[in-house]
Amino acid sequence: MSLCYTRLFYWESTYQALLLSPYDIVPVVISHRPPAFFHAAVRHLLAFTPHYPARELEMILRHCTGIENLWIFNTDEKLMPLVESLPLKRLYAAFKPVSSPMFSRLTHLQLGVNLGEKMDSVRSFVAALPVLTHLSLSFDMFESEGVVFAMIHRILESPSMLVLIIFDNETITWAQDVPPQLRRDVRFVLMPHREFAEDWYAGIHHGRDYWSDAETFIAKRRTGEIDSLKCLWP
Repeated sequence: MSLCYTRLFYWESTYQALLLSPYDIVPVVISHRPPAFFHAAVRHLLAFTPHYPARELEMILRHCTGIENLWIFNTDEKLMPLVESLPLKRLYAAFKPVSSPMFSRLTHLQLGVNLGEKMDSVRSFVAALPVLTHLSLSFDMFESEGVVFAMIHRILESPSMLVLIIFDNETITWAQDVPPQLRRDVRFVLMPHREFAEDWYAGIHHGRDYWSDAETFIAKRRTGEIDSLKCLWP
């Protein structure tokens, strides 16, 4: 089951789909099921809108304690203990990376926060994630291409890293500036920005999202079906 919580509260399962609005209906929905139901049933939560009410989201997080796939763009500190207690495997977040046990199970991570020049701290943070294999960032998180290219090269020193995606709407321009050594690493992929909420939803229900697109692209570069030096998807 997935919960999509933007301007509407969306609840879908194999057997039912409910579209609920406005925000104040969230307590009503929660009250109609025991906490054990939400713990066992809900594995995916999208909280994409940055200005939604934290109170309702806090209520959802307190009940849906089995979430493995979370997209959250609210940086309210009082929510962090609830997020940290989740058995997360995939996280899409807009807060500065910090060391926390919550990341120990992560295999897929997208960071959406301005990192400035803190290259070493980001690299150290990623290196400390024991099972992370997929990472995505945006060029606008950095102040210069020199910073981002240097950091990417260092992150890819990790043998466990399988996919590293950089998003930007000027991918063609950026692709021309990619250093040769980085271009030869097929795990590095440049992608244009996309409708991330729709992409997240498609990944859950249809098994295809930007992660799977990158995996297919990388596989074709490895086999020579696509020029191995081509880092710009598709």
